[in-house]
Amino acid sequence: MPSGKVRENGNGPLTAAERRVDELLRQGRPETPEGEPLDVLAEEFEADKEIRGEFLTRRLIDSPDEASWRPFTRRARQQPVILIEDAVISGCLDLRAAELPYLLEFVRCRFLEAPDVRQASLAGLVLRNCLLPGMRARNLRTTSDTHLLHCTSRDGVIDLADAELGGSLLLNGSDLNNPGRRAIYADRLTVAGAMLAMGITVAGEIRIPGAKIGGNLTLAGATLRNRGRLALNANGIQLGGSLRCDADPNTGKSFTVAGLVFIPSANIAGDLRMRDAVLEPG
Repeated sequence: MPSGKVRENGNGPLTAAERRVDELLRQGRPETPEGEPLDVLAEEFEADKEIRGEFLTRRLIDSPDEASWRPFTRRARQQPVILIEDAVISGCLDLRAAELPYLLEFVRCRFLEAPDVRQASLAGLVLRNCLLPGMRARNLRTTSDTHLLHCTSRDGVIDLADAELGGSLLLNGSDLNNPGRRAIYADRLTVAGAMLAMGITVAGEIRIPGAKIGGNLTLAGATLRNRGRLALNANGIQLGGSLRCDADPNTGKSFTVAGLVFIPSANIAGDLRMRDAVLEPG
């Protein structure tokens, strides 16, 4: 099936991936996915990998009120978790202003439209090895960590403006591509813990003016490219820890930037580290 094929609504026969979602909600655990793990970068995907955005939205919003739904997988000392693996989310996952008492985790998922969690209140949000065209998360509220780990964002912005994240924000190993425009838009972002973006690759601007981060802002080993423009706009940020733009201690890769690093009026409680940083002209 071509990756651009999108069903228009949430009606119709359930795919295998959708049946696994229902199994998760009824039994508290999903069926074991069949076949190979999803290659999120492949141009085509199997029809049974598809989960319609409207279907998933309806299930996630309705499930806490349904008597037939059971508590989900629970990790030690954490909130219940809903885990979606190896799926193509067609249409929009629209959780705007939703209040969900569990952690949402997506692993090896491809989103054909930017997921919408604006003004939502979640226990936590985790995306690992996912492909998405940006994310609409303005005014998102979480009580634990928010992860975009080893994800790829193409031709869209990760919008976290005015979000309040109760844990840490982890962006390690992700590849964010929105050349000449904003790749991360996070004005006035509040993070209780650290913001970690080790080894991240960004084409476009990381924009976080006025952000308040309780721990470190770590860009160790990152590659930022927005030549002739702002690569990192951190005007007036407040850090409870250090700003680390140095080498990744795990890989030895240097922090590299082509573009302007703009940090006037920053309040950094710890250190500003730029050892072995590579600052390219322009």
